[in-house]
Amino acid sequence: SDCPDVLDAALVAQFHRDGYLAFENVLTTEEVEAAKDALAVVHARQYEAAKAGRAQVREANPKATKNYSGMSLITPDSGFGIHYEPGLNPMDLTVDEAEAKFRKMHGYEDQHPIFQALIKHDRTKGFIESVLGERAVLKGTMALSKPPFIGSEKPWHQDNAYFNWLPLEALATAWIALDDATIENGCMHVLQGMHVKGAFKHCHTIDCQIVPG
Repeated sequence: SDCPDVLDAALVAQFHRDGYLAFENVLTTEEVEAAKDALAVVHARQYEAAKAGRAQVREANPKATKNYSGMSLITPDSGFGIHYEPGLNPMDLTVDEAEAKFRKMHGYEDQHPIFQALIKHDRTKGFIESVLGERAVLKGTMALSKPPFIGSEKPWHQDNAYFNWLPLEALATAWIALDDATIENGCMHVLQGMHVKGAFKHCHTIDCQIVPG
């Protein structure tokens, strides 16, 4: 359904029952395009900083596999970084080629005014405060690019497997698709109501994933 301006009691109850709410048209077309443009600007800025030696070019941990085995461009002490798909060196690519092959950007909320607006948006922070019933504090930001043809698989997982915050029931995520999210292009899937079963055991294979079975 189209995104409402506010979450009523029925939608809040649905969130706690199902573990998620999904809406179309959460952001305007202009807001989506502004966010995509801002990601490109931030990526280009970090790429040029790495070229000039102001950002670190990091090899993956030699013991890392699959999703964790790509190179990164990191700004020390800021929490901001860009991780690339395994098997390539972004410094060997043009800035546009590198942008088309990054896997994940994290900690970028202070890198552009557009992101500052999005994390305070009535339909992000506002909705999260509605379902949690208290003031929300930002834990972090992450942009998953999932480039075509080389994008790494993201296995079944619970987000709390990556978190070190308690209580788990006081955490919520605003997940925004900036491109069409369809079955054909590998959209997000959610298992309805599984959060009420508690934390599952995870293992590290291609990523942090729920133990099969």
